[in-house]
Amino acid sequence: MASKKPFYQVQGEFFMPPTDTRPIKGYSVPKNEETGKEFPFCCDFHEGVYNSVVEYLKEFPNCCDEHKAFAKGPFFDMKYYTNLPMKIVMQVHFTEHHITTVLEDEDWLNEIQDYIDYTLASFGHPAIGLNYYLNNIRHAIDHNGWAMPDEKKDQLLSFIDSYSIKSESDPVDLDILYDVYRKWLDAFPFEIEFFKKLKPIHEKNLPFLAEKPRINRYSKQSKAKIISKNNLVKALLKRTRHLLSQIDIPNLIETGVFEIDNKSKMEFASASLKTGVEALVKEYSEGEIEYLDVLNQWLSLHQKYFDTVGPIMREDRLNITSKADENVENVIEQLNEFELKSFISKSKFRLSTVRQLMQTHNGKEFMPYTIALLHCIGYLHYFIDHQTTKSKAQIQLGKIFGRTPRQMQGNINVLNPILQEDASQYTSIKYVNQIKKALGIE
Repeated sequence: MASKKPFYQVQGEFFMPPTDTRPIKGYSVPKNEETGKEFPFCCDFHEGVYNSVVEYLKEFPNCCDEHKAFAKGPFFDMKYYTNLPMKIVMQVHFTEHHITTVLEDEDWLNEIQDYIDYTLASFGHPAIGLNYYLNNIRHAIDHNGWAMPDEKKDQLLSFIDSYSIKSESDPVDLDILYDVYRKWLDAFPFEIEFFKKLKPIHEKNLPFLAEKPRINRYSKQSKAKIISKNNLVKALLKRTRHLLSQIDIPNLIETGVFEIDNKSKMEFASASLKTGVEALVKEYSEGEIEYLDVLNQWLSLHQKYFDTVGPIMREDRLNITSKADENVENVIEQLNEFELKSFISKSKFRLSTVRQLMQTHNGKEFMPYTIALLHCIGYLHYFIDHQTTKSKAQIQLGKIFGRTPRQMQGNINVLNPILQEDASQYTSIKYVNQIKKALGIE
């Protein structure tokens, strides 16, 4: 199924100038008490950071083809980078102060990650000099340690290294993720009755985030990782199995929610054909083939089950119908056009119980008794509410039961004492307590 992709790419270049960051509370500019030298010349490390960026700026923007091209663009202005050596060494020291301050906090890792993310964003786009900040923070963590446990050190180094991995890998393409998800939507059997109402939900909720968005406590911006293509495919396999596991056909048959009839068999046969054709005409990865196999096996098993159980159930229904007045089945089928079975499936009652109670009163009092029964299970109110007017509801019920609208009106109104209907003429009210007892309603 062709579908317009919900993403678009911005064409052309864009520029964001670098900005300053702030240290957290308790920060003070270091000074070497022995030599009297001010920051950044207070120690070999900070002086080295500063001097390395000074040397870098002597070559910038002619240091590489990428920056040469940037310098020829409309946004380049060297004024944004003249203070880069001091910016980077200050941010390195801000981060050192931050790490040593929060290292013993309960949420220390998230606090440090948030601060580093906040600092990285300050480099703008393109992020000139970012590698000097990351490399020197990594050096400080790896070599200074600040009496840091190895476990914490490894976690921080892994976090720093993740940025190097990102910079070397291709960015996530949301259009590719959407194509993967669209194929799953097209393959899953949403045309089967159980899944129809779920399709709009899954079409709107695109599962492209690998985690819940989290607000950075320093930048106040929301952040979440985009899922990888491989992990999306794995998630779709898991989702497929979960959705299929929610459908227990034997139990649905027992409770009267589902019947093996031509309509249901056609739904499963069409879904099986569609899923099989999808596998033939579209290109699927190895992981995607796995969820297709699960779908095909699930559909095939149920079709075999229908072929085995269907004839048995038809024979049972014929036996029931031959023993009971066909009027009961006729009324149930007509009411099912107004979602009787669906309504009962969502209640605490069973269709088989409702049918049995109707059959025991299949005679002169069938209509008033059934009206009382539908009232007790809540369906009568549901039926009336889903007609345009109460009068039209009475007319429709009259057609179903073969009675006049006035007879229907009387047997409905008598259930409400406020309306003061004649209970001797309209007798549905006399069955209410009896039905409640049979249904276990107090």
